[in-house]
Amino acid sequence: MKVLNNYTEYHFNILNDLKDNDHYMVKKALEYIDGFEVAIVNVINDGDWKKYTNAILEYDKFLWESHHLHPQKTNPINIIQNKKYSSYRETLLYPLWVRISKQLTFDTVQLINKSVPQTIFEDGTINYKDVDGGIGIVCELNGYKILLPIVTNEDKSGHFCKTQASNVNGINRKFKQLNPNIITICTTDNQVTIGKNVDGDLLYETNMLVPLRNNNLNHKVYNKLNYQALNDVEQILVKKLNDLSKESFSCETFKITSKTNKLIREFIDSQKIYLNF
Repeated sequence: MKVLNNYTEYHFNILNDLKDNDHYMVKKALEYIDGFEVAIVNVINDGDWKKYTNAILEYDKFLWESHHLHPQKTNPINIIQNKKYSSYRETLLYPLWVRISKQLTFDTVQLINKSVPQTIFEDGTINYKDVDGGIGIVCELNGYKILLPIVTNEDKSGHFCKTQASNVNGINRKFKQLNPNIITICTTDNQVTIGKNVDGDLLYETNMLVPLRNNNLNHKVYNKLNYQALNDVEQILVKKLNDLSKESFSCETFKITSKTNKLIREFIDSQKIYLNF
């Protein structure tokens, strides 16, 4: 099978894994790839998110139902470690990052399933975090070129509950410590189930929470993608990033962190308890 372009290559390669590419669900998914590629190319060119969501509707419905309605043990699309469904969702949003980048006043790189710095230490070591999507810039650090995030997205395919929100916010807090101008996003596939009385402070380090389907109340039946949400995210981020400008993301604006010089395992082995008062 020939992929028409490179936008779906990441998703295609995960689907086409030799361990399970004989499964009937995977075979059917692979039949949609070329059409998915064409839809991505078209929306990058024309920005018509309604046409895009309609073009991928049949594939989106097939993968959603395969992921949510079939037992995991007999269904490779539902096995989280296989990343078949999550790679689809990351690819689904990829044209969003491409379109935003094309409208910015400074050069950027699109992110999809990338490891990016979350903490940079003064000795040159870096802690990385995988992000599902977003936008980055290339900076030079200690003579090396490094890809730094300016928009990060965590994509959640299940319930977005209070615990999920707290976990996402913890991830985003680290990015904000790296540079407070980094725009942090969480997209959710199913249902925001945070209680009605939970204060927005729970997501104080998260700039946008975006439910991507039309009906946030029913996660047991298929709901179409909300094209208006994609359009809104594009418009909001283009304006916000251009207002912030390139200067907000110069290399010097990314914070270098001091190291504690405490090796956790070494401390446990010698002291029996790790202390960090």
